[in-house]
Amino acid sequence: MPENIQNKNIGFAVKNLSRKLGRTLDKRLSDTKAGGITGVQAMIICYLAKNPERDIFQRDIECHFNIRRSTVTGILKTMESNGLVKRISVERDARPKKLVLTQKAIEMHRVIERQVSLLESEISAAFTPDELERFFDFLARMENVLE
Repeated sequence: MPENIQNKNIGFAVKNLSRKLGRTLDKRLSDTKAGGITGVQAMIICYLAKNPERDIFQRDIECHFNIRRSTVTGILKTMESNGLVKRISVERDARPKKLVLTQKAIEMHRVIERQVSLLESEISAAFTPDELERFFDFLARMENVLE
């Protein structure tokens, strides 16, 4: 193995790329009507908007995004206080509260989707379809190792 590869750390590289993607999305959103929300809040809005037929609870957000309960609690409290989501009781059990987007968040969703789509297109354009397929295969293999 070449020396420069031996000195590289996969976890560090993935984490740095993740941070850079988050900052880039945050910056792009700040320049739009969706300004003032974070990339994670944007992704939660997209998740809720793409699943309108399902009752989605905090636990679903924790699992889908692989985020700890305490972190999700803070994010959702902020989103609720900013008028982006509401917690509503369900008929079968009043304890868990399903998450519902407000009209404000629904309107933001279009802007968010556009920014995410543009960013994805820009990143994808740097790779051939075969390279993208291999990339996602590599990610899946890394994720399997960590389970």
